[in-house]
Amino acid sequence: TSGSDPLVVSDSGASSVTARFINTNADANPANIRLQKNSSSTADGDYLGMINVSGNEDDNNTEVIFQSIDFIATDVSDGSEDGVIAFRTRGAGTLAERLRIDSDGDIGIGTTSPDVKLDIRGEVAIEYNANYGLRFYNQARSNWGSIGNNATNSGADLQFKSGSSGMNLLHAG
Repeated sequence: TSGSDPLVVSDSGASSVTARFINTNADANPANIRLQKNSSSTADGDYLGMINVSGNEDDNNTEVIFQSIDFIATDVSDGSEDGVIAFRTRGAGTLAERLRIDSDGDIGIGTTSPDVKLDIRGEVAIEYNANYGLRFYNQARSNWGSIGNNATNSGADLQFKSGSSGMNLLHAG
């Protein structure tokens, strides 16, 4: 133990430190890691747990968090509790949220308040796999249409397909 940390596992001679939690019971209960904030006054917006990955700065040997997964309570009202998971990474010296899963299961990339199942704010690149680019399914998932680029050279043709028919927009450059 060290300072305010109740448990510290350290091995300066190892190339890595591993913590292993093993459940050898034959029942359906898994090994479990629980992060619990045990407070009688938990409030909306409270961080209930974090998994941080850190290293030391090269300038003054100060510990810096480089990545973090944060577990945040967004509504602590009895019977309507909600929470989010936020993923943060460090870029240009600043630790910032990059991806969020909200209490509805919506995923936001580049936004902290996604409005739909996958809400991306920013540019998206989709690699064409020679069959489909981006598929759009009907509600029953029994049929789909796609947008892709079937050019085998450096062209930027755009192809819209639905079943066996389609439309091509050809790059003139």
